[in-house]
Amino acid sequence: MNMTLRHLIRRVEKVWPHGAAARIPAIILLLASSSTAQSASPASSQPLVEHEISVSVVDPAAHQPPNKITGNVDSNISVVTDAPGQRKGRLFLFIDGTGTSPEMTKDIVLFAAGRGYNAVSIAYPNNTAIAQICKTSPDPDCTGKVREEMLTGRDTSPLISVAKADAIEPRLKGLLNYLHRRYPTEGWGRFLSGPGIDWSLVSVAGHSQGAGYAAMIAKRHAVYRLLMISGVADVTADGAPAPWLFKPGKTPLDREYGLTNLFDPIVRFRRAKDSWHAMGLDRFGQIRSIDRQPPPYKGSHELVTTMRTGRGMEIHLSMAFDRFLPVRADGMPYYAPAWAYTALP
Repeated sequence: MNMTLRHLIRRVEKVWPHGAAARIPAIILLLASSSTAQSASPASSQPLVEHEISVSVVDPAAHQPPNKITGNVDSNISVVTDAPGQRKGRLFLFIDGTGTSPEMTKDIVLFAAGRGYNAVSIAYPNNTAIAQICKTSPDPDCTGKVREEMLTGRDTSPLISVAKADAIEPRLKGLLNYLHRRYPTEGWGRFLSGPGIDWSLVSVAGHSQGAGYAAMIAKRHAVYRLLMISGVADVTADGAPAPWLFKPGKTPLDREYGLTNLFDPIVRFRRAKDSWHAMGLDRFGQIRSIDRQPPPYKGSHELVTTMRTGRGMEIHLSMAFDRFLPVRADGMPYYAPAWAYTALP
């Protein structure tokens, strides 16, 4: 996380599952519960409040496997500005890529909260890439069926088994209900509508594997904004964009955007571009470089960059991963103007 964003949080509260506290050294618990560092947000004059919440605290039936990188069990993260008058009444949902965690990609969530969004990064079972799951499947719609099951918990694919408590959309609903009950002054209840979520108030963004889930959410629901970062990578056995990308969605196309790095070796530019074109984003004009011009990028919904930190996989991670995220001279994330234009107006 860059130095400007590292000091944004006024209060960090970690909510652990029952009994977990006994396994955590007392000094760590003390620091977690008593942190009072204050700083202004880069997009707001007010400090931010963060909560890190175990998935099993939200729903005891939920199971989150240990993260393959850290060995720890990922938790949900929520952030909101401490000034009620600066909240926009909109929700920003971020979905990580394969193997990463909300703890590793905080900067985009902090930026969203600084712009007045209630922001959450959802933990979900993401240790295995969709491409790996569908590698030998003869079903051209394999990726779509796997993604639908991971989003909903319904049995749509024979290749995975996802309980409802472990699916992304039920987890988000449960998290919003939990935040509304525990922190009623933070405004989380406004994103709940009857038995479900008011998706019209939700801006959803995802990186890599998460870009695909964000895109499918926008197919399933009419969201406020969609941003696909370094994705979507779903293809059939012959390399064509996955069938589900061509299907009409409930979100109007003028609310959907893509952003990728021309040098990304993991989700290559052509694959991301083909996915965007399958969805219809090319109707808004040429692909534009965010390095060469400021927003609104001549109205384009397909954006690229050549900015990078590191090599190989690090280029892919640098689009969302705090450790490799490019930073401007003023300490702001390099991609902040693009984030604001696409997902966080």
